Amino acid sequence: EEEIKRLQETNASATRKLMQLQGELERQRKAARDLEQDKEALQEQQMSNLLLVSTLQSTLDEGKCLGSPAGSRPDDPEVQLEARHRALLQREDE
Repeated sequence: EEEIKRLQETNASATRKLMQLQGELERQRKAARDLEQDKEALQEQQMSNLLLVSTLQSTLDEGKCLGSPAGSRPDDPEVQLEARHRALLQREDE
């Protein structure tokens, strides 16, 4: 009878441990799914950013090929940089 009680307690303990491990396994699976979704979202964002960089580089290259575009705005950082560079060169020449 004592042996039966000990075996029942061992069985109950093993069942609790099994339930705990199954819960942990399910949490790990969910975490893996979440990470996979995050990875896919980041890959899509990276592709979008690469496309944007490529588009901006093409636009910049077109502008360089045309010289200073007639429609360029004075508040454009590249235009401002070029103007400051010319002003600095003029000061050095004086």
